[in-house]
Amino acid sequence: MSKLTLSLEQSLIDRLKRMAQLENKSLSEFVETLLKNLPEQPIEDDATLNKLSIIEELAGSVQLKPEFKDADEGLYKALLEKYLHD
Repeated sequence: MSKLTLSLEQSLIDRLKRMAQLENKSLSEFVETLLKNLPEQPIEDDATLNKLSIIEELAGSVQLKPEFKDADEGLYKALLEKYLHD
């Protein structure tokens, strides 16, 4: 087995240590498990990169009307108006 040195924020290290302790694993075992569970498909795949760039491009682009800020309430009001309007 090889060794690897990482530089991480202390808060992240502390969180990982707590999570490893809950799993009754060493920090190394826990991080290894996390890394082994990453998807095997490389992110450099053109289709994946294309999807990610589209998502990044669209993020935050939809501006809701003030009455639709609470999506459930807005949908409820719209459906009431559409189907129960006299």
